[in-house]
Amino acid sequence: MTLSERVEDSIPEAQRPTLADCYCTLRRINRDQFQKRFLAEVCYPQARPWLWISRLLRQPWFTADVEAVKDTGSCRSQEDVLTAITAYRHHPMNRGALRRWLRVRISARRVLRVSRDAWRASRSAS
Repeated sequence: MTLSERVEDSIPEAQRPTLADCYCTLRRINRDQFQKRFLAEVCYPQARPWLWISRLLRQPWFTADVEAVKDTGSCRSQEDVLTAITAYRHHPMNRGALRRWLRVRISARRVLRVSRDAWRASRSAS
């Protein structure tokens, strides 16, 4: 465990920045852009065109993914992100061949990697 991680562990959880705050700082974007940018970054490449089509046609195809992004955005620790991803895996709208076999969805591994990178950048900047 690094010194910055130990210092972070001593900060009460309610005072830690959220993943959305750290991600927006890292990507230099406004907070209101978080959901759209994070969702696009953590989707499998083959899902990105479907995101656009879903928005255009106002279809709920990515409801489970959007909810997972909202949940992870409010997380204040990597453990919270793991909990959110576990809930996403069991979401009732996270079913079907298109989502599972063709990977038209977000990637839990990408969510974990991007969140880890955002918190590391936040710790090193402070």
